[in-house]
Amino acid sequence: MLHKSVPFWAAASKLFAVVLSAAALVACSQQATIPTGEDAEKIGDNLYKVENSSVKAAFVDPEVDFAVYKKIYIAPLNLDKVKIIQPSSSPTNRKPWELTDKDKELLTKRYQEVMTKYLQEETSASTGYEIVNAPGEGVLQLSSAILAIAPTAAKDDFKSRPVGRSRVFTEGAGSMTIGFAINDSATGKALITAVDQRSGWGTYRSNNRVTNMSDVSLMFGNWANKIRHGLDSLSANFETRQQQ
Repeated sequence: MLHKSVPFWAAASKLFAVVLSAAALVACSQQATIPTGEDAEKIGDNLYKVENSSVKAAFVDPEVDFAVYKKIYIAPLNLDKVKIIQPSSSPTNRKPWELTDKDKELLTKRYQEVMTKYLQEETSASTGYEIVNAPGEGVLQLSSAILAIAPTAAKDDFKSRPVGRSRVFTEGAGSMTIGFAINDSATGKALITAVDQRSGWGTYRSNNRVTNMSDVSLMFGNWANKIRHGLDSLSANFETRQQQ
């Protein structure tokens, strides 16, 4: 039984490189499919690339019946290897944008809150997942890692912003790139891995700690919804995939 986040840095880093070198993708209106033929793109033991995915890159084991999983263990957010892409508008003599221990604590807490809310919420498609505090039989483990943060402005603190400049305006807080791994928590078997990049509100507004955290919640909520809808779809379409 696993009690720690399942390591997926190797796969996530490769997917991240693909994301950075490719043109930006958007949610596709076509139905997502998982080709498994000889020419299909595959990583790991049995993870096949999802075509027409709503995220930058996703790989799924098409032979897994996700309907048997009713519980999810949300591992703590991994912030060990975050690449900070410094804002271009920051003065050269200002302190570089960096994640402090307090920042990491706030991000970890907000991630846990938002993921729990959306994954356990009842919808028209399903009754929601039971969120549990530990791995176990019949439990999915969701492990996530922030791979990169690209803020749009200098950090909202006394060391990073010019004295006397009380307000900064930008088009949202910036963007984040995240890597996901969903495993069978009892066996450690990899079921899904994905990478995506999201931005907050695109409107021009005040940039401060409050609005930035609001954007962070928006991004986490977007990813939680994508995970939830993806799991619901995989659960409902298992028999169809087996016939392909």
